[in-house]
Parts: sequence; structure tokens; C-alpha cells
Amino acid sequence: MKTFVITGLVLVALAASACSAVPGLVPPTPTAVPTAIPTRVPPTNTPAATNTAPRPTTAPAVLPTAGNAVDALSKVFKSWTSVKSFRAKMTIIGQPTGTTEMNLEVVTPDRFHMTSKQMEIVLIGNTVYLKLGNTWQKVPLPQGIDLSLADPKKYADEIAASTDVKLVGVETLDGTPTIIYQYTVNIKGPPAQKITSKVWVGATDNLPRKVESAPTATQKTTILFTDYNANITINPPIP
Repeated sequence: MKTFVITGLVLVALAASACSAVPGLVPPTPTAVPTAIPTRVPPTNTPAATNTAPRPTTAPAVLPTAGNAVDALSKVFKSWTSVKSFRAKMTIIGQPTGTTEMNLEVVTPDRFHMTSKQMEIVLIGNTVYLKLGNTWQKVPLPQGIDLSLADPKKYADEIAASTDVKLVGVETLDGTPTIIYQYTVNIKGPPAQKITSKVWVGATDNLPRKVESAPTATQKTTILFTDYNANITINPPIP
């Protein structure tokens, strides 16, 4: 699998919820005082109000601690090696290009399908298919195109070389409970950089759900991961 150049990750979060009490029934108020003594009727008991037990929290039973954040995050990328397919959406906001979006489908170990406003690319092994306009052609991999955000080993290497790896908290991301981590990477360059990143990790499947990093003061990169092990097929678009 190709190596990944995004230089940071950060973590995941989740939220908890609870139910309110269910009110009891209230008997109707009489509209007039009776003029005759009514026949005695056994009183009707009003059901007592009951409380609904609160829902269990969506947080995992045991959260990673500051002391084992590196180990916990390393296990995330180890779990990722067993994934057969997934989808990702990368958004880059900032200078010099404004906003750039790229959608990616991945079938491990070496099949990628990338689409953007400018082009469409299918990469199968070492063969690259490029579509500009309405025409497909086989070409060398265009410069500046990196389809390698699927390499767990690259992430693991970054974590091993990073500083200040820590647990940030929990959050529910698009309905998925997640745990958020943060770490800092020193990039030798050139140019030399110090980048702090966050990664949101699914609390139940231990897989990345979101990555955020700021390579420069004027740029922010966000990657959203979805559809793990979905039925994705990537075939050559031309013979």
C-alpha cells in the first residue's frame, strides 16, 4: 500500500444521553357540584408516576489514560490492517488553493479510485488510469496526487516518532461514539515543521473516523473515513 503524507492525526469523541421521568396520570377536574348525593362508587386509584431508568452512557467502559495513549493509538492502526475496503473524503481549506475536496474509495491492498472536480483516477497496482474530460488514458502517476492515506504503517510510524501523544476526550461523530487523541510530529523537511494533529477513533470498532491537521498556519486538512469493509469494486476503466 502507498505511504501517506498527511502529517497528523487526532482523536475521537463520544456523548452520553439520559431519559426524563414519565409523569403519572391526573384525574379530570369536576365541572359542577352534584345536587343529589351520588351512589358511592369505589375510588379509582391514580397510577403512581414512574421513573424511566437512564440509558447507559455511550462512552466505552474503560477509557485510555494519558499513560497508555501511545499504545492505544498504535492498536488503532494495527486494527486497520485487517480492513478490506473503505471510503474517505479529504477536504483541504486554505491557501493557496482555497478549498479542495477529494473522494476516495480503497480496496486493499492496492486499488484506489479518486474523484475530484479536476480529474478522476483509478490506481490498480502500478497502473494508473486518468480521466480528464470524458476520456480515460493510461499515464504515469501525476505529480502532486497522493492516494496513500490508507497506509496504517505510515500512521503508526508517525505515532512512534511523535511527541506529546495524549487522550483529548470523547465525542459522538455522525452518530458514532468516538475517542479523540492528539499528537505532535516534528517534520525534518525541508521545510522543517512542527504539526499537531487529532484523530477520532470509533469506540466500538477501534478504527479511525476522522483526522484533522494544520500543516501550515493558513491551511487545514480534514479526512473523514466511512464504509469500512463495504462492498466496493474497483476495476480498470479501459482495457
